[in-house]
Amino acid sequence: MACVEKIINIPLLLQRFDEVLQAGKLGEVLNEIVTHSKVEFNYRQSDPEAVEDDAEDSEA
Repeated sequence: MACVEKIINIPLLLQRFDEVLQAGKLGEVLNEIVTHSKVEFNYRQSDPEAVEDDAEDSEA
């Protein structure tokens, strides 16, 4: 993920995605980007199951 954080232009980002795709790890990188974005923007699902999971996590 550190490599993605340092990319500041679209052509370079596309080049990096091509490299990751060739390595067969695009799914992993996209999942990591989504995870970091949810943390950065304090995203919380309104799904009842997610609320239950969050409640269980805070009890631990």
